[in-house]
Amino acid sequence: MESNQEPKDQQNEQQTELQPLNDEEIAALQSEQQPTEEKPKTNWLWNFAKEWVPSILIALALWFLLSSYVIQSVRIPTGSMRETIVEEDRVMILKFLHFDTLERGDIIVFYPPVKGKEDVPYIKRLIGVPGDKVVVKDGALYLNGKKQDEPYVRDSYINYSADFGTVPEGKYLMLGDNRNQSADASTYATQSSGSNNWYTYYVDEDQVIGKALFRFYPLDRFGAIKRLDK
Repeated sequence: MESNQEPKDQQNEQQTELQPLNDEEIAALQSEQQPTEEKPKTNWLWNFAKEWVPSILIALALWFLLSSYVIQSVRIPTGSMRETIVEEDRVMILKFLHFDTLERGDIIVFYPPVKGKEDVPYIKRLIGVPGDKVVVKDGALYLNGKKQDEPYVRDSYINYSADFGTVPEGKYLMLGDNRNQSADASTYATQSSGSNNWYTYYVDEDQVIGKALFRFYPLDRFGAIKRLDK
């Protein structure tokens, strides 16, 4: 009698016959077979430049604007302002100012009326503003006919006499606190000899650079530079 059953091996072959793959399975298989591309290594220098260079450029631009138009540091080269300011002091000055804010007693940085040194900054005390009549006699300074008490002057007795006249509009009269050894308007008044002689009493308004605010060096003398009445 013949058997209707198929051989066992044939049955197993039929059961293990592969089924067709769907689209999702094909796509997944293809992605596994594709080689993985290596990401380029990050350039740390480029990242640093992108992050910090704009900030550095902005800071430099701000400093340029501030130092050109607002504030400036200056070094004191001589002793003409002793003992208020001495040699090698570093002083910060305010450049952005209105001239109606300048007052007698302010310490001013300016370009002097000295031949050959018109571009060398000087620092002196503002003594006379437009309309003031200034005279030095009998060892003291007189402003508009009144003898002045000048506690900042190094020597209590001024060893010259001078009539500076009346300060014109748009001009200022500057003298050093070391009154007897300062190259200032007195050199024109007394017609003394020397390379630092002024060729006029007065400093033009447009030659004023700024007003001294505070000393930042040396540290043991750090602090605001005050006018005599403050």
